[in-house]
Amino acid sequence: MNWCIDHLLRGSEEELFLGIHNYFRGDWVSVSDTDVEKMKHLKWSKKEPDEYRSYNCAIINPKNKLVSRESCTVDHPFICKVPL
Repeated sequence: MNWCIDHLLRGSEEELFLGIHNYFRGDWVSVSDTDVEKMKHLKWSKKEPDEYRSYNCAIINPKNKLVSRESCTVDHPFICKVPL
């Protein structure tokens, strides 16, 4: 797993929004339009991404460090990587 994400999750009890979604093309992308398939450090929860659920955002569980779908209307702390 990416060191930065691992460090931010350490000791956290709350799920974190990762800045990835599948709103526009059906593919999972980051807010900077990077294809999630290229983000090798992310591991989906079992049976995820579940294409039958209508959730378009993704969160990471701090306990198991796995990614799952979530509604974009639920408030979560977030992690985003953007170029400076």
